[in-house]
Amino acid sequence: MPIRRGYAGGMCPSPVALPSAELALTLVIADDHPLVRDGLKLLIEAMLPKARILEAGDAEALWRLARGAPTPDLALVDLNMPGMERGARLAALTRDCPRLPLVVVSALTSPDVQRRALDLPTVHAFVPKSGDGQQMRSAIAAALSGCRLAPLVTQPAELPPHEAASRARAARMQ
Repeated sequence: MPIRRGYAGGMCPSPVALPSAELALTLVIADDHPLVRDGLKLLIEAMLPKARILEAGDAEALWRLARGAPTPDLALVDLNMPGMERGARLAALTRDCPRLPLVVVSALTSPDVQRRALDLPTVHAFVPKSGDGQQMRSAIAAALSGCRLAPLVTQPAELPPHEAASRARAARMQ
């Protein structure tokens, strides 16, 4: 089953089928936290046991891997790692590597941040770091299938009071 490259333009059917676990895909995990990379690596290895997983702890390493030969099949990218300028460089990544499908993984989850990320042509999904393994599996399947997932927008008014307070404290600490 060939992997489609680039933005297919369509929203994903529900649920999205994951490509065969037998495919030898190359995925990049780009996050500045080793624990997050380790967790994503375990999830990917369970989904795609033959996948080759490359890791980047900052934007410079991400660009090096993204421009490598052959082009990786997918990159999971944190917006807030060193060199990404809180997501401002994501557009440059999509411009520099137009055939690299992206899934954004971020603690920055405002509706505006999600919309700006998903407006970019190679971003197929946005997964908040507060999400779960199923959200990540769906995002990976969507990106590898060449379709997009609708944003998981959570308005602050919809959050339980303890969650809203926790997010407000976290935002002040960033």
